[in-house]
Amino acid sequence: MTDQSTGIKRVAVIGGGIAGLSAAHRIRELDKSVEIVLMESLDRLGGAIQTIERDEFLVEHGPDMLATKDPWGLDLCRRLGCESDLIETEAAFRRAFVARGTRLHPVPAGFTLLSPSQLLPLITTRLLSP
Repeated sequence: MTDQSTGIKRVAVIGGGIAGLSAAHRIRELDKSVEIVLMESLDRLGGAIQTIERDEFLVEHGPDMLATKDPWGLDLCRRLGCESDLIETEAAFRRAFVARGTRLHPVPAGFTLLSPSQLLPLITTRLLSP
């Protein structure tokens, strides 16, 4: 929307999660003169994404990784100036778990990006019922 009295373009972005923050960033890249109003109901930005430290472990809430197979994720990090903040997972500890009840269950082998690539680990996992 353009303010008729000042000629300033204003854009409201609803939500300070990754989608809203990405939208605001892209708007700023396309037109630095636009006034962006970011509206978020939580007391912090990031939406479901959050990293906390507990008992000397980093615990990720929300997405468990940044896909680097395709170049767009790293390109966005470069444009944001946070590429040097990325932490690569140590191969020996590159595992994911799902909390079910009071136990952690390993994600079945071959289960990558919500897509199974190996049948046997998928059908033998205790996470899924027959």
